[in-house]
Amino acid sequence: MDIEKPRRYTQIYIHDEPEWKASAFKKTSPRKGLWEKLTGAYRESYYDPISSGYSHLLSMAYFWFMSISGLYLMLNYTIPERYSDWDPMSRYYLKVAACFIFCQISTNFFCVRFYDSFLKKSKDRPNQIDRSNKINNSSLRLMNNKREANDATFGDSPKFCDVCDLTMPYRTHHCRICKQCVLKRDHHCFFTGICIGYFNQRYFVVMNFYIALSCGWGISELVHFLVNKFEPRDNWDYFLPLTCYRWLLGSVSFRDMLTMLHVYGQWWIGFMAFSMLAWNIFVIFLGKTSHEIQHGVNVRSSVSVSGRLRSVFSDFWLLNFLFPTVIIFKQENDGTCWPDLKLNYITTTHVVQSSA
Repeated sequence: MDIEKPRRYTQIYIHDEPEWKASAFKKTSPRKGLWEKLTGAYRESYYDPISSGYSHLLSMAYFWFMSISGLYLMLNYTIPERYSDWDPMSRYYLKVAACFIFCQISTNFFCVRFYDSFLKKSKDRPNQIDRSNKINNSSLRLMNNKREANDATFGDSPKFCDVCDLTMPYRTHHCRICKQCVLKRDHHCFFTGICIGYFNQRYFVVMNFYIALSCGWGISELVHFLVNKFEPRDNWDYFLPLTCYRWLLGSVSFRDMLTMLHVYGQWWIGFMAFSMLAWNIFVIFLGKTSHEIQHGVNVRSSVSVSGRLRSVFSDFWLLNFLFPTVIIFKQENDGTCWPDLKLNYITTTHVVQSSA
């Protein structure tokens, strides 16, 4: 039996499907390690409808509990006690600021929920295509002409979703959790229970900005409370489960228990909100999405940074941080055509061994 030498060949491809995997060129091991087993179990639970449904409910319940209880602590305890030496009008303005931040978080949360980015069937977007030509509409296309690849633009509709029975424009991807196709899909958010895409990304960014701002303010007030106001009986009062247990027995006040709950919760909520805010601003500046970066779709934008910001936030984009501007300043595009974006097709070299 003669073994041939490895053959090298070059393949130029585009991939923008969420479920794309290079399984044909990936070496598989008969024995899976612990990390592979854990990641495989996580993926199964991530896309499981029952698990994802419970995750949505728990995440949103936790989100609203922390938001409402944080506002309650700020209005009834923190501002009256911390700023007791200030004049009443200054304390009133601080309460107005706390209510404004809460309203911004709540309003943008509902905007994320109700201004969804789902691709819907309509008369100007028929869902019937020639099924015999579906191979030509695949999002994984082999191209021999590199010039053709570099000149490709986001303008047509080359993909078809068998689940939704819809022709999908470029940058549109099917979400297995939402069970719908999402225009310019960025990622799926469990705290809002919906995919972040073309029409609701602006509200998601603003919501994370105010969550990070509120957590920064809240953490500074919590540190002041722990240092100057909190009087624990012993060090175990800093342990949240025991604090809640003692509250049920009546030995710890409701205010101290709730404050300790926010001590444990606000730091990581603020960290997550700030991280999501920074990441979304970064991908907007690049003119890309999280999905495209994750799956290696090399997109290059021909517009300026201000044009990329207007694509997400519309005109006068700073006004989005004062109030939702969806009625006054709508986005110019409809999320289906991208004439200013081009794909840089990636060239990869694979080694294939064959035996005779």
